[in-house]
Amino acid sequence: MSGWIKIHRSILDWEWYEDTNTFRLFIHLILKANHKDKNYKGKLIKRGSLVTGRELLSVETGLSIQQIRTCLERLKSTNEITIKSSSKGTEIQVVKYNEYQLVTNDVTNNQPTSNQQVTTNKNVKNIKNEKEYSNIESIDFDVLLKFINDSFDRKFRLINDKAKKQFKARLKNGYTKEDIKQCIVNLKSNTYHKESGYQYCTPEFISRQDTLDKYSSLKQQKENLSLQEQIIKNYKA
Repeated sequence: MSGWIKIHRSILDWEWYEDTNTFRLFIHLILKANHKDKNYKGKLIKRGSLVTGRELLSVETGLSIQQIRTCLERLKSTNEITIKSSSKGTEIQVVKYNEYQLVTNDVTNNQPTSNQQVTTNKNVKNIKNEKEYSNIESIDFDVLLKFINDSFDRKFRLINDKAKKQFKARLKNGYTKEDIKQCIVNLKSNTYHKESGYQYCTPEFISRQDTLDKYSSLKQQKENLSLQEQIIKNYKA
């Protein structure tokens, strides 16, 4: 197999970037996907799609079948891929394949006008992406660090670059600064973390998607209060 694929630096902010298995499988799917429409056993498999199976993906990537299943579910849950099963196999489509692999050329002013137009379109697309990214709700990390230290009586000196990237990725995925604040508030009132001296409540831990999923909701806050009331009730009894 010959050819190449394009990877934009913005993938560093992708929510699955630090999930080694999911990232590996996703890149593998992009590499294996058709770069043009093809027929397979009488069925048209479109550009950006491939026919495969969990067992085959396991062999090709070195991941276990269970790991493949988990990674596929994660990619499907965030609309990175769609999956259709049939008697001819499993068809996986990389949803934004055409955006990832937009055909462009490296050109100069001395090249034909048609090629220069390709460069212009590429630059316009890059500017659009930069503007869209700049519209993401920003975080004042100094304020956030102070709020974390005050909430858990800690003395963190800074929020490292890894955690900053993860916080930015959470905002890009639809979380808000209020969600992050609510997560910290709920962590503070959580009995387990309170009894452990908040040793796990680090900026890195708070920036994780699973942490925000679990602790940013008001439901979790009510569950914490309910648990505390039950403990008090049992103690009095």
